[in-house]
Amino acid sequence: MKKSLIALSVLAASVSVANAQNVSLYGVMDGSVANVKSGSFSNTVVLSGAHTSSRLGFRGTEDLGGGLRARFELEAGLTIDTGVMGGPTGATGAAPAVNNANNQIFSRGAWVGVQGSMGSLNVGKISTPANAFLFSYLGGGNYNIVSFRNATTGLTGWRDNTVEYVSPTFNGITLRLMHTVGNTAATATGSEGTTDTNKNYGKGQDLQISYASGPLTAGYYQSKLSQTGSDVKETSSGLGATYNAGFARFGAAFVKYDPSDAAVNNQRKGTALSVIYPVNASISLIGLTGSVTQEAATAAAEIKTRYSSLGADLALSKRTTAYLVYAKASNNANGTNSLGGIGASGTSTTTGAGTAVQGSPLPLVTAGDDPEMVGIGIRHSF
Repeated sequence: MKKSLIALSVLAASVSVANAQNVSLYGVMDGSVANVKSGSFSNTVVLSGAHTSSRLGFRGTEDLGGGLRARFELEAGLTIDTGVMGGPTGATGAAPAVNNANNQIFSRGAWVGVQGSMGSLNVGKISTPANAFLFSYLGGGNYNIVSFRNATTGLTGWRDNTVEYVSPTFNGITLRLMHTVGNTAATATGSEGTTDTNKNYGKGQDLQISYASGPLTAGYYQSKLSQTGSDVKETSSGLGATYNAGFARFGAAFVKYDPSDAAVNNQRKGTALSVIYPVNASISLIGLTGSVTQEAATAAAEIKTRYSSLGADLALSKRTTAYLVYAKASNNANGTNSLGGIGASGTSTTTGAGTAVQGSPLPLVTAGDDPEMVGIGIRHSF
């Protein structure tokens, strides 16, 4: 009897803890087989995250009383074709190379914060507004968006050493502000963060305004990140919208990226349109077309790429989706953009490009090549 009472007491204590603190495990497993081509090169490969980036995460909340809650999230990238966990940290520009190595477990976010009636305040490694911006307004998954995004939009990924404020939604409008503190360790004598000249290295500011009401959603973001000092910045901005017409969902986005506001003839601009057409409750057809222009000293030297993709999603359950995809990047004579975004020029098309989607073995792209892929895959979320 005493043992039973002790067991019930332990169980009751466990339930009370569970009620006070809610921690969940979640993730996405996405694998596919695809044929990839570029120039005379053709190969069949296994990809991870062709539709949705594979990941494993933990998130939790605790009721602190008075309408205040503590929150946290830890999320790791996965490449299920090789079983590797972690992946690039995602921050571009000022982050030193050592911070971008593939050696961080929670490469897709690690933050803790509080949420109340005045909004939420978070601190840690946080996804930038540019990172998920196009996914909010363009239809489909990675195969539709990542190539276009990486060729056009900078400052994507997860920003280290960041403080974030997200406002409550008022009349459909939500405001998001981020400030990144440099915290940049020196890599050499007199380098970033060690002198007054470079003390702003790695500091960034991000603004995002989102609107949602009825069938319409829209948003704008602007991001800045200091490179070597307060006068040299990497900038990115975007404007997007979606409209649900009932029979189909339409999306549009315009983005602009400047790797350095101190340089000239280096901006990238892109415009994309997408449509999601539900055939029935289980099948959806997705299409995207987008153009990217990279400035040069002369018009003849500009890089131009047209991205096109068609896909079909088949919902096997609420958590499992099978999909088909065809995607292509059509470059002009100067273009080396790959299916992973900014491609690598060269004569060898037998080795994987460093900018391939999810580190997949996509081929190098020689100027003027039109890389393409066709694949079939399955995605399961939990």
